[in-house]
Amino acid sequence: MAWACRKSTAPFWGGLGAVTAAALASALTAPASAGAWTREKGDGLAIFAMSIHQLLPAEGYDAFDRLKGELSAYGEYGWNDRLTLVGRAAWQSMQITTPQTETIRFSIPVKPAPDPGRDDPDADYYGDGVSNRDNPPPEPRLVFERRSKTRTFLPPPETGVGGLEAGVRYRLLQRERAVVSAQAMIGLPGNGENWNNLRFGEGDVSADLRLQAGRSFGRSTFINASAGMRLVAGSRPDEMRLDLTAGTHVTRDVRDMAQTYSVWSVGDGVSGLDGYSGHRAQVSVLWPIDTDRRAQISALATFSRANMSQETALIASVWRTF
Repeated sequence: MAWACRKSTAPFWGGLGAVTAAALASALTAPASAGAWTREKGDGLAIFAMSIHQLLPAEGYDAFDRLKGELSAYGEYGWNDRLTLVGRAAWQSMQITTPQTETIRFSIPVKPAPDPGRDDPDADYYGDGVSNRDNPPPEPRLVFERRSKTRTFLPPPETGVGGLEAGVRYRLLQRERAVVSAQAMIGLPGNGENWNNLRFGEGDVSADLRLQAGRSFGRSTFINASAGMRLVAGSRPDEMRLDLTAGTHVTRDVRDMAQTYSVWSVGDGVSGLDGYSGHRAQVSVLWPIDTDRRAQISALATFSRANMSQETALIASVWRTF
């Protein structure tokens, strides 16, 4: 989830999320498949991913660069041949990498200037005929000098669990190599990053409703489109989303994929937040580890945006079928 680096809000991504994994979920075992395909009854898939993301601020917002790390788990299970259960969760860490400065003001005691009348034991400090030896003057009052210093520091990272989503994908139609399905996901706010342009821990319940269509070609090539709305409770604007995926085999075992992720805010929401949009592209390579596991390496980058951050990311994943 990319984000606007807003002074009054905060990040970002939520990973590629359930939509990304769903768009690839069957690619391990089927010649050509994508998000519109459902799993067979009793078949399951787990994806464990580790990613790092650089976020550069949107123009006109705060000037803080950020670095995000994420460990995520995504799962699918075929409830029956037409209905697949899906879910996702992630542990996230967000670090501001732009050095911050603050000025600290403090006072220090200063030794008083020498006073011959006070410091000479034979002097008469009070002028009453008694020397300081017999009638010592009081201790001089401390004098304080105000000083300041500026320090440079990086704020401590924010951490939490976010990207909590669960739902179902239902196959509506399948004709030879083409399939159409509907997907509904409920998003639950955690103490990490939840939705676009919000701080860690902020956000409300959401519903992500999609219509998905896929088409396979030959033994190993497929395309998929996933379009819909994310409806967000509270003062947040809703979002329109479109994800496109294409994949093929480059060798017998190695598959590569290209994906795009687009989001547009719908309205400004009750709080009057600025409208935003963002478009990212990802390329991936998958190869087998053994009969049940695959490895994936991906690179992601923003190619167009408005009021959202410029994001680049590297993702490493392990896929396990069961």
